Amino acid sequence: MTANKENIPNYRTPAILLTLLCCLLFGRVAVFCLPFGIVAIVYGTEVKMRDKLGDRLPGAETASKKAKKWFLFGLIVAIIMMALYVYNTYIAPMQLEPNTNSIN
Repeated sequence: MTANKENIPNYRTPAILLTLLCCLLFGRVAVFCLPFGIVAIVYGTEVKMRDKLGDRLPGAETASKKAKKWFLFGLIVAIIMMALYVYNTYIAPMQLEPNTNSIN
């Protein structure tokens, strides 16, 4: 297989999954990771379009790198949001409970 026949990854499927999972899991606060997924979808579509038009090396590969970058940014934001949610929901309330075992 030659270098010209290799598939350039477009990262569109992971970006779509990231966007859907952000909407389903985070609800109102999905606004923080939703834009990253949308931008990655746009660049992923651009990869496929540029590849079909023959703009493979400079255009499609650049769009692929941008799609990957935006997907990873969105994934990092989603992981941080999930960690904050777990902390605020499960860990922080445990620390606020009064100690009933102390002797007065």
